Amino acid sequence: MSLWNRDPRGEGDLTDLAHPSASGDRVKMSLLGFALPVWLIYHGVNAWLAQRAYLPGSRGGECLIGDAARAMAVVYLGFALFAHARWFWGELPNEWWFEKLTIAAAILIIGGMFATLCLALV
Repeated sequence: MSLWNRDPRGEGDLTDLAHPSASGDRVKMSLLGFALPVWLIYHGVNAWLAQRAYLPGSRGGECLIGDAARAMAVVYLGFALFAHARWFWGELPNEWWFEKLTIAAAILIIGGMFATLCLALV
């Protein structure tokens, strides 16, 4: 570890990100733990059924159709699962669900993005 990225407390940022926050309130749990995932699930199911999805990008993004849109729908559902795991289960004292759902969300997001990029480039 170099002088530029040394933490004076001896703890790294990764340690802070690896555990849920300790300040859970009902507004954060209801808005970010339920409302955001429901909104993302709505868009994921809509993208799956209509086979049309939006891939954000630096130059306005890309409209995907067909199997690439379905793969992007899996990414939307992965982000919904991550938001629910982080801001609902992460605010509760039991961390078992938080850990397992975060791992499942990461698998969905990474696998879905890989499939989206492979199918979009074909």
